[in-house]
Formats: sequence, C-alpha cells, structure tokens
Amino acid sequence: FTSGIIFARAGKEIYIKINGNKNIPLMILFVIMFASSISGLWEIWEFSSDLILKTNAQNNSLFDTMIDMILGNLGGIIYLILFKIKKAEINSAFSIKYF
Repeated sequence: FTSGIIFARAGKEIYIKINGNKNIPLMILFVIMFASSISGLWEIWEFSSDLILKTNAQNNSLFDTMIDMILGNLGGIIYLILFKIKKAEINSAFSIKYF
C-alpha cells in the first residue's frame, strides 16, 4: 500500500518535471499508470527471484501477487485523492487571504 503512495508521488514529480502542471487529467492518468507499472515490475522481480534464486518472495501464491498489485494501485489512487484535497485547501486559503 505504501509503495503505491511512494510511486505515485514519484510519478507526479516525474510528470511535473517533463510537462509542468499543464494538463491535470493527463497527470492523473500518468500517475496511476506509473504506480501500476512499478507494482507490476516489482511482481515480475519477485517471480524471477523465486524462479532463479529459489526464494519464497511470493509465498507460492497468486493471492499474494494480486493483493500486492491491488494495494499498489489503491495507494496510488489514494495519493491522488489526498493531493487533490490538499491542493483545493491551498487554493481556497490563498484566494480567501490574498484576494
């Protein structure tokens, strides 16, 4: 879950560095897809390490993989919701105090 939040934050920062804050719907899509992609890559890493190194990172379970993917995506979505709420609070405070 926390990894989804961390990767969503990283995705937002990458998007802003590349495109700025010009297109918010595209940023939201990019952030969700970035968090989802990193979650998928992490699961590929776990599978590969289980196969090659004979570890037990996935607990021999599809359930573990799916929960990790779902929680990674959920963390990314929750980050975006919290970001939107915080941004709205900042905008309303700014407009009330200074305009």
